[in-house]
Amino acid sequence: MSEKYGNAAAIGFIGFGLPTVLLSLSYAGAYAADAMLLGMFIFLGGFCEVVAGAMLWKMGDTFASLAFTAFGFFWLSLAVVNLAPLLGFAAAVPDSLGFYLLMWGVFAGGMAIGALKAPRAVLFLLAGLSLLFFLLAAAQFTGSADILKIAGIWGIIDGFSGVYISLALVINESMGREIIPLFAPKAAKAAA
Repeated sequence: MSEKYGNAAAIGFIGFGLPTVLLSLSYAGAYAADAMLLGMFIFLGGFCEVVAGAMLWKMGDTFASLAFTAFGFFWLSLAVVNLAPLLGFAAAVPDSLGFYLLMWGVFAGGMAIGALKAPRAVLFLLAGLSLLFFLLAAAQFTGSADILKIAGIWGIIDGFSGVYISLALVINESMGREIIPLFAPKAAKAAA
């Protein structure tokens, strides 16, 4: 008898979406970054996405496993970047943060290419995440508060796309049919 698993991607997408929205709200100027964000980085963004990635690896989904595991460790590394100065380590400087974010933008862009045959909602999220990382890198390199605010606004939109996907996966599964569309590519719809 084979084991039945729930869709771990729903866990991963909420682990991406909620921390992204909350961090982006701070970039957009809604409130100052505080300990709440670190909690979200570590537990929901970090551990939640890493667990989802491990579950998806066991289910044979290499793409989703890589995406969730890598981005889970992104959140954990971001928490360390923020906590390190409190532990006596030198704070990250804008240029190093810029390159850090730039490389994550390159990775997210590569994952977006890998998602060309995925539902359009997933492609939007990954392409949007790549843009978000590039905007955040530009804000670090230039010191521009305006670019950071634009990144914050875009991050809110992209973060909500993760929340949307997570809820669509859960609601569609619980209803036994598509209630909330994920916008499958036409070829995938024709094959269904």
